[in-house]
Order: sequence, then structure tokens, then C-alpha cells
Amino acid sequence: MSEQTAGPVPKTLRQRLLSGTSWQVGLALAGRLFTFLLNVLQGRYLGVAGYGQLSLVQNTLQFLSLFAGAATGSTCTKYLSEFRASQPVRVRRILAFSIGIVVLGSLAAGGLLALWASPIAVHILHQPTMAPLLRLSSFALIAICISGTWGGVLLGFQMFRAESIIRFIQAFAWFAICLALMRWAGVWGAVLAYDLACGLSMALLFWFGMRALRKHNLRLDFRNALQEGRVFKEYSLAVMMTTAVTLVSQYSVFALLSRSPDGAIASGRFFAAFQYRLVIQYVPMMVQITAGPIVAELLGAGQRERAGRLYYTILGATSVSLASLSLAMVVFSAGLLGLFGKGFHGSPLLFASVMAYAVTGALNNLAGMALQMHGKPWIAFRADTTAAVVMLIMAFILIGQYQDVGAAIALQIGAIAQSLVYMVSTRDVGPMARQKIGSIRYAVVVLLVPQMCMLLAIAHNGIRSPGLWLGAIAVMALLIWSGVGWYRQFATAGTSR
Repeated sequence: MSEQTAGPVPKTLRQRLLSGTSWQVGLALAGRLFTFLLNVLQGRYLGVAGYGQLSLVQNTLQFLSLFAGAATGSTCTKYLSEFRASQPVRVRRILAFSIGIVVLGSLAAGGLLALWASPIAVHILHQPTMAPLLRLSSFALIAICISGTWGGVLLGFQMFRAESIIRFIQAFAWFAICLALMRWAGVWGAVLAYDLACGLSMALLFWFGMRALRKHNLRLDFRNALQEGRVFKEYSLAVMMTTAVTLVSQYSVFALLSRSPDGAIASGRFFAAFQYRLVIQYVPMMVQITAGPIVAELLGAGQRERAGRLYYTILGATSVSLASLSLAMVVFSAGLLGLFGKGFHGSPLLFASVMAYAVTGALNNLAGMALQMHGKPWIAFRADTTAAVVMLIMAFILIGQYQDVGAAIALQIGAIAQSLVYMVSTRDVGPMARQKIGSIRYAVVVLLVPQMCMLLAIAHNGIRSPGLWLGAIAVMALLIWSGVGWYRQFATAGTSR
């Protein structure tokens, strides 16, 4: 079927993308503001030890929800967006299977957390007094997992505004309830407030999700849900393992850094710079959440080239804009790190490496999203596994001698290796659009642009030579040529047609 006669996909892609991203970014930033203020107040009310216990509880829940949730939220988003119009019967089964899996898995995980709270607190966290807090947080674990799945349902229907509003309500409720209960019961009150906020979010997402299903005449088919068990093997498991590999490799690098000589000081400098990666990656994360369902919808309508054009347009714009932002941040890196206090001023290469890693990682996440929406999640897992192996090897080599700078460069090299795998693996994503871009332009915009931070850091480090200036001029000319060529390829086609 040609793209001209494909299914009835709305033509206002750019407006939908901008609208969805605006809601996600705006309300998410407002929610982050409440969370940041709450973190400051928690530190003041609970003290260092109490705040540390609360953070350990939340990090434990985040790790366990990765496995208990089984990536069912992403599964619902992809298959609901792609097959809602063409295969509604299958969508009913997939949604029923995903929801059934997450309910059973989260209940089991919550029960096991309550049962094994003492061994976890004693042998893993080395905090025996935290066992009651872990038991209390078991409800939050259940709510987080179920909320993720129903949030995926809303995103699959492209209800970006409703999903972002509910997340904001959760952040505000967490802020208000925690302030009240924390003053009354300390850490216990804070954990209980987290339970209540997560439960409220779960209830709202469930209610809006059920309304959307009724509106679109999609009744959950639990009776035949097991027919879609292959979806877990083909998609959900791959997404879950991809996230797990990324988290484990990063934490391994952090552990190696903490065990190096003067590891506490090096870790302090590293994590001060590492916090600023969120400035780079936050907006692309929201764009990815919005673009994923739209790309899946286009694929379901048979418009693969249009989906490819949308992806490459987002990729090019993201690379250039994030590189510009990261360069500005490298210029003011001394002041940004100085906000943390004395002793945080490290080598300019530390901040530049973190920025280059953040930009490359954001582009890699977009490539992973494109492969997942195209039904190739195991290829994305392969790329992330490659990055993890390279990252750990470089960490073993560099951290001992260069400490915090070595850890940042190890992350950066791992991200570059991941990007190389994605460059090869995404050739079938919009092949005509990719052919128009060309391999050289793609390599320059996606691989070379983020590394401009390193050139700027070397210049700031006091290194001046004619070769450096000539190389910088040549790189800038190549970047301008590639960026202009990339833009011209898609300016005439556009994504709003």
C-alpha cells in the first residue's frame, strides 16, 4: 500500500509533537521544582541520616520497579499506537496481557519486599533499622509499577496533557502530604506520604485509562490474553534488559570511582558535574515520550518513510541544539560547579566529558526509541550491551590514574561505541531519508558534534597551538556543512504534511 493511500493518520504531526512536548516539559519542570524544594525541606527536617534513609528507600523502589514493571508501560504505548486502528482485537489481548503481568508481578514484588525487608536492610543496605521503612514502602512499589502501565496506555492514546497533569498532581501531592506527615512522624511520615502520593497517581491513571478504553471501544480481553505471550519475549523483555544493562554499568563505574584513592573527593567532583547532565537530557526525554507514540502510529498506518523523516528531523535538531547548550555550559563550568561550594572545581575536561556524554546519550536514546517502535528492541539491547562493555573496560583503565575525569571519559567512550552501533542499526529506519542524509553527514552531526565540548575544554585548559586552531576551524566548517545539508533535506519535505 502506498503512503498516499495509507490509513487515516492526522497530518498535523509537528503541531501534535510540539503540543505534547510542551505539556510534558512544562508540567514536568513544575513537578521537578516541587520535588527539589521538598528535598531541601526533607534534608532540614530529617537530618542527614533520615534523608539518607529516605533516599535509600526510593532508590530501592526504583531498582525493583524495573523488574516488577516488566516494561509493560512501553509495551502498551507501542502496540496501542501502532495497531489501535488496524488490529483492535490484538490490541485488546496485548493490553490485557500487559496489565495482567504487571498486576501479578507488582503484587508479588510488593509481598516479597515486605517479607524480605529485614535481609535487604541488613545484608544489602547495611541499615538494620530500615526494615520497617521498606515494609511500609511495599505499597508504593505496587503503585509505581501499575501506574507505569496505565501511563503507557494514556501515551498510547496520545493523551499527553492528561498524563502530564496526573504526574504533576502526584508531585504536588507528594510535596503537600510529606510536609504534613514528615513533621508528625519523621522518616515514617515521609515514606507514608510517598505511598499515598503514588496511590493517588495510580488511581487517576487507572480511571483515565479505563475511560479512554471505553471511548475507543477497546474492552480488555483477559480470556485470550495468553495468546500474546510472545510480546513479552519479543519486546517487553528486551526493553527491560536494556534499561537494566544501562543502570548496572553506570553504577559499576560509580563504584569503581568510589573505591579509587581519595574516592570520596573524586566522587564529589564527579557527581557535581554529573548533575548537570539532566539540563541536557531532560527536554529530549520529554520529546522522546511524545514522539514514540506518533512514530508507532505512522508505522501502523504503513507510513514508514514519514516516520523516518520525523525521526531524523528530531535527531538533527536535538543534536545541534543540545551541542550549543552544552558548549555554553562548558564556558561557565567553573561557576556552575562553584554553586556546590569550595573544592568542587576540577579539570575542565571533567565537565566537558560529562556534557559530551549527556548529548551523545540523549541522541542514543532517540535511536533506541526508533528501533523499539520499529519492532527491533533486541538490536537496541545489543547497542546498550556494547556500550556497557566498553564503558567498564575503559573505567578499569582510566579511573585508577585519572579518577573523576577518567570516569567521565569512560562514560563518554561507551556512549560513542553505543552510537556507532546505532548508526549501523538504524539504516533501515526511513531508508530513503537516511540515504538523503548520507553517512558522512550522519557521522558528523551525531558523533562529532557532541565532542566539540572537548575541544572547548582543551582551549580553556590553556592549550594554545596553531594545529588546535586549524583543527577547530576545520571541524566547525564540517559541522556547518553537515548541519545545513541535514536541514535542507527535510525543510522542503517537512513533517507537518
